[in-house]
Amino acid sequence: MWASRNIARCETMVRGLAALSWIVSCDGRGEYVGDGRCGANGSCARDVSCASGKCGSGSPDASAEASSDASLDAAAEASDAFHDVAAEASDASLDVAAEASDASLDARLACPIHVTDVTRLSGGQVAGPVAVGVSVNRTLNHVDERIMAHSPLDHMLLFERIGSWQQVIDVTKVVVPTSSMQSCQVSTIRAVGQFGESINDAFTTIDFWTALTTDGRFIQVMSYDGGAWNNCVDVTSVSHQSFVGPPQSLTDHGSSVLLGPSHQALVMRWASFADDWRVRSQVGGNLVGSFASWKSPQKADSFAAMQDDGSIQIFRSTLQDVWKQDVVDARAGTPMVGGVVGWSDAAAEYLAAAGQNGDLFLFTGGNGSWQATDVTQEDGETAVGVPTRYELANAASGEQVLVARNATNHLIYHWRDPSLRWHAFDLSTAVPGGEAVEADPTGWGAPAEAVAAQGIGDRLLLFEGLECLRGKPVPPAPDGG
Repeated sequence: MWASRNIARCETMVRGLAALSWIVSCDGRGEYVGDGRCGANGSCARDVSCASGKCGSGSPDASAEASSDASLDAAAEASDAFHDVAAEASDASLDVAAEASDASLDARLACPIHVTDVTRLSGGQVAGPVAVGVSVNRTLNHVDERIMAHSPLDHMLLFERIGSWQQVIDVTKVVVPTSSMQSCQVSTIRAVGQFGESINDAFTTIDFWTALTTDGRFIQVMSYDGGAWNNCVDVTSVSHQSFVGPPQSLTDHGSSVLLGPSHQALVMRWASFADDWRVRSQVGGNLVGSFASWKSPQKADSFAAMQDDGSIQIFRSTLQDVWKQDVVDARAGTPMVGGVVGWSDAAAEYLAAAGQNGDLFLFTGGNGSWQATDVTQEDGETAVGVPTRYELANAASGEQVLVARNATNHLIYHWRDPSLRWHAFDLSTAVPGGEAVEADPTGWGAPAEAVAAQGIGDRLLLFEGLECLRGKPVPPAPDGG
């Protein structure tokens, strides 16, 4: 929290110094951060010289000394005369601006973040990232919030909030085989995939979850018209294809992409009873981690995956079952690790991932290139694993939210405000003593902003009231948390 406060003060100082022709180029940790920028720890050094990308103690290093001593001395003498006067003249306005910024940040830090121990209410423990599904129950006319999780026993557990949290359902024990050749008996799973919903006709709604079993099978567990989750399709038994990574639904309304044994992206799709589930496209190579999918502003179906060299590969389709790799990938000064999340708006495309150096990166795509922003350098918080994000209701232009674990397993809310400035808030400190998380989070933005993650003791934790951090009203909490 102190980093966020200091950064706001630092940014205010940078603007003041820029008006006085000062160049701020080093932070308090001895790292070069560029002209007019603030360091990750919120410090703002004015009288520190930089050479060879590192900070000195008032003079450049030996390699640059001969060529720059004279100009540095001249610049120092020229600036000394007005340094004290300028600093005194600007101190009052800087303090006022910093105090106003601090007050705004303090108000957000006082937000009533609500943390619910869903395991205590519903039973059931979780292991690893969870999947979230929000849908409107047409029969009962209310919003159903569901969380599917992988349990420590490799079972598939379903948590449902229908007004309040219901008793957990062990889907592994509910699904029964039928006479269909596609049907399966759920045994144990390695990871959950995603929630999906399809409307077969005016009277039949099918909800489904995807998952990867411990023996590498791609399955779908289904419910018809809000009934029991007792139907299952074993895609692997039909396609004769095994997988090593969980499924990601694509935006072409029917396809999923999974990581194959040769670490290529395998695009699967069911076409008809005569043209059943099978591999429709095989692209990429040396891929690792999870996939992210979105539709570009140009309406191209897109997905991304991380390569083993730390770059992010992007794949496009404008014709069904025809996928091609972009010639331009997303890279930063450090390799990315873990996995990637992707989305778009009318103006651009975005990717987010954690770097090998522990920094959170945002990649903005447009005009055939990707621009990397080191979020950690701007808001002071580290990131590990795969971040999550969600659509913001009534978002102002430029607003973005990313949520990720930091290096100490605290859950961090990263918010880019309409002025394109990043702020970090520690959600784990909303509970006295703190609530650390042990797996990557999953977030959603409707009916209210919320993030779910595995807590200590394999508990399912739910963080709500996040609208307050953006200065928005918080919807009333549902009954029972």
